[in-house]
Order: sequence, then structure tokens, then C-alpha cells
Amino acid sequence: LECSGHGSCSLEGACLCDAGYGGIACARSLLQACGTGHEPDPDPFATEHCRACRHGTWKSEASFEPCEPCPARSSTMLLGATARSKCECFVGFYAEPLPSSSADAFHCRVCTGFQCPSAGTTLATISLGPGTWRSSARTTSIVSCRGGANGTS
Repeated sequence: LECSGHGSCSLEGACLCDAGYGGIACARSLLQACGTGHEPDPDPFATEHCRACRHGTWKSEASFEPCEPCPARSSTMLLGATARSKCECFVGFYAEPLPSSSADAFHCRVCTGFQCPSAGTTLATISLGPGTWRSSARTTSIVSCRGGANGTS
């Protein structure tokens, strides 16, 4: 086993990698930050240092850090997500914005009293049942219509 010029061979035949290198035969540079949508690959046999963020994770900045998980009850559709906004709530849940400093922060709430027939439903896109309405796309307060077609009794 050769250590690719970035390590030395131990008496047992294993590579002892120089600082900043790892993986099989010390061939992977650990000194390069992973780009957006990528994280360090934990597989010691991987030939590349970075891999795309897995489903259910995302990363918006280049760094040595792993990808961040999506909020509970949500996932990403594709590998390599570069923003939290790529996370979509599962069918039966909707994304409700969180009052925080991050514009794309949300949590997934169960749909009760209205419909969330597809993944990625948001507070603004929830489906109302027949004979119901709400005063704003920013509320979950659903009102049942009574009376005539124009809302009068």
C-alpha cells in the first residue's frame, strides 16, 4: 500500500496520513472547505473529500461543517440543497414561518381543518374545503360559510 506522498507506511502496512490528508492511501485533502450544498464525506474510502448534502439536509455557505437538517417533518427533493427553503413539509403538513431573524425559518404543522394534499404546502397555499374561507393567506383561522351564496343569511 502506497500513501500517495501525503503520509508514511506503518510497520503494520497502514498509512499514517500527514496533517490535512485522510482517506485510503492519504489521497484526500482535508484542507479544502466544502462548497454550498456539500459536506465532508465521512467515508474513509471515498476518493473525494466532499459529497452533496443528503436528502433532508442543506448547506448555504462553504465551510468544513456538515449539512444542516431540514425542520422536522420535511425533506429536500434533491441532493445538494443550498438553502433551508429547499426543504418541503411532507404531505399532510404545511410550512408555518417562525418569528425569527431568518426569513426562511419555518416549522411543519399538521393540517387540521384544511387540506395539504402535496409536499411543499405552505401557510399561504393550504387548500380550503368547500364552504370555507379565511381572511388572509397568513392565518389558519378557517370560517365556515353559512347562508346564501353571497354570504348573507
